[in-house]
Amino acid sequence: MRGRNSPNVFADSLQKEQGLQQLEAEQLCRQRKADERAKAARDSNQRKLKEIGCESALDYGQKLFSISVDFVADYISATMEDFLLHPEKARPHASALPLLDDFSDVHHIAAVALTAALNQLSRRQTYGTFLQHIGLAIEKETRLIKLGKKSLVSSESVVSLDFVTYDSFKSNLPSTGKYWLQADGGSELTDTIIFKPHWREKVISANLT
Repeated sequence: MRGRNSPNVFADSLQKEQGLQQLEAEQLCRQRKADERAKAARDSNQRKLKEIGCESALDYGQKLFSISVDFVADYISATMEDFLLHPEKARPHASALPLLDDFSDVHHIAAVALTAALNQLSRRQTYGTFLQHIGLAIEKETRLIKLGKKSLVSSESVVSLDFVTYDSFKSNLPSTGKYWLQADGGSELTDTIIFKPHWREKVISANLT
């Protein structure tokens, strides 16, 4: 009797093994497709960042920033030190140096200027226009610094955070998502996002008060 049942037992065992192999293959296939979708979404986001002039946020932009920021900061430090020691000495753009007094340190200046430079890497423009964009970034940061030094927020003021987001997947129809804002103290703000179709930008205004 045992001998007659042995082929059936072997067949059942083989069938189970084949079933497990099939499940494993399907799982690997799903994982591979998920990885491909994630890579496509990431590549799409990277292209969008490049199109809107945010190359400093891309992988190569962050790498260039990390290897260049100290050099730029050292150069600015040497320039400002020479300016303080020899104010009578003629030098290019010397009248702009006092505008940097509001910055906390030379690394702050370097970070703003370098970010503005990296955001223009792929743009075809003149050298003068390139420098104008860096100057505009410095000017905006200076205004923000001065604004931060003023007590403009009262107990009745409404503080909000505005930012722009995109759906990770291109769609012809509106889609939903969610965002989370985490404060240092542990409090959390979350809300639902209704993304616009055709991968258009969605402006979010979060009330922080």
